[in-house]
Amino acid sequence: MPLTPQPRYSMRNRLTEAASALFKLELVPYESKLQVIKDMAFEWINRSAHCPLDIAFVWGDSNFGLYGFDNYGDDDIFEEPIATNLPQPSSITPFLVDLLLSVASRWKRVSFDLNISSSNSSLLRLLETSTADVSQLENLQIVLNLPESFVEENRLLRVGLTTRMSLLKAPHLRSLALGRLWAPSHTLPVNWATLAELSLGSFLYGPGMDSGALGASHALTVLKACPNLVRCMITMGSESPINIHIPGPGGIFSNAASSPPLPLDEKITLRHLTSMSIRGTSLPRGFASSFNLPSLSILSIMCQSATPQNEEQSGFVDWVRTFGDTLTEVTFEHSALTSSALLYCLERLPRVVTLRILDTGMVGHGNWAAGAESSRAALLTDSLLERLTPQSDSSDDVSGDSDQCLCPHLQNLSCRMTEIEFTEKGLLDFIIGRRRRNITSPVKRVVVKFNMAQKMNIRKELENSGVDLEGFSSVIKYNEAPPALFLPSDEDLDQLLPEDRMVASRFWMQPHGTDWWL
Repeated sequence: MPLTPQPRYSMRNRLTEAASALFKLELVPYESKLQVIKDMAFEWINRSAHCPLDIAFVWGDSNFGLYGFDNYGDDDIFEEPIATNLPQPSSITPFLVDLLLSVASRWKRVSFDLNISSSNSSLLRLLETSTADVSQLENLQIVLNLPESFVEENRLLRVGLTTRMSLLKAPHLRSLALGRLWAPSHTLPVNWATLAELSLGSFLYGPGMDSGALGASHALTVLKACPNLVRCMITMGSESPINIHIPGPGGIFSNAASSPPLPLDEKITLRHLTSMSIRGTSLPRGFASSFNLPSLSILSIMCQSATPQNEEQSGFVDWVRTFGDTLTEVTFEHSALTSSALLYCLERLPRVVTLRILDTGMVGHGNWAAGAESSRAALLTDSLLERLTPQSDSSDDVSGDSDQCLCPHLQNLSCRMTEIEFTEKGLLDFIIGRRRRNITSPVKRVVVKFNMAQKMNIRKELENSGVDLEGFSSVIKYNEAPPALFLPSDEDLDQLLPEDRMVASRFWMQPHGTDWWL
């Protein structure tokens, strides 16, 4: 049940007794609403009896984001208010915190998204829960929104936060997701060796964003401490997004501190890692070559670069070159590559079953300036789809040898385009070619976002061509109008999986947290 917004006033509202009376009147329905929420929360907890609990708690201090001058109006500069101080509305936060802490011993999966305004916030008590009280906790997701650190009090909040977070030491914690890191990740009080799933960094990233992205040296330090990881997602950036005083002999810790040359001389072995997802603004060459990942089968790399990179420059190409033979599911941004780099990668994915090739629109294509010297972004063309299509040698055109094409085991293809790239006819021919009878690996699902208006009903054309569509599904979307400031929501995409929504939606939005773990 949504909470009625807390009544707000500035000091200029205290100039009359009438304003004070009006404010008191507005408090009545607000306090009633608080009581309803208290009763409901208590009842939900009570009904759970002794069962393990899954909790999602999104809350914030009422004064989060406000500064001392926010409650003052221009009138206060010249004279004191003449009315008595207005009453303060009750806070429901301490009650909810007490209620959640009373059942901490039954927490199993917990998600906290908290706006914390000061070191005195009662919300911090949730993070200070002792390890003895959370013996059943296995899955923990935390997003902390903290005030900017240019105010001394706020800087001290960030400094002391790490040592207060005993919740991170839960003895049976197996899955951890931390967004908007406030300190170098390897300084957090986490038993990294017990983790099977790890997500670090915000799903929003870019220049100037406080996402707590990891530099290469930090990422290597953390992953080396996690020998039992099965799934991992990290946000990577430059080597200096976090610079904060950490008490102890290390003094000032900065991501800019000596970063080892890549690849490492001694590789980091993660024997159980099956899924690696990396996003952000930086992916150095040699990073992939620093790992030994014998079980890796799922790879997602969504890292932007200022210009498209060739096979000698791209960090993604390094991953494909190192692990391409074992990968069965791959997601990447083709506009971050040159045409030669894209083809280089597709030639080295012999076992891939699921392939997502996406353009987020965040990379400068360089495709419109004919005289530009910068590299041109790769395009998904009809000729490239032909390279992904088995060619038939028989006159009746009923079979094809999928081993003679790129990605011979491909069954699921997703493409998102922000330029005019392959045509509907090219996609139609690809599906027909991949659905021929007796083909080794028929395509089962296609998700495509065209950057053009619809001209063809592809499903109907497939039926008219006599293609066997049993077991085949598709989601095909178009841009029907020029971009506008306000567009209707993609309500018809709500039932899709997160990885399909990010392909077919009007605007790019990557799945966040554990939504990406398929």
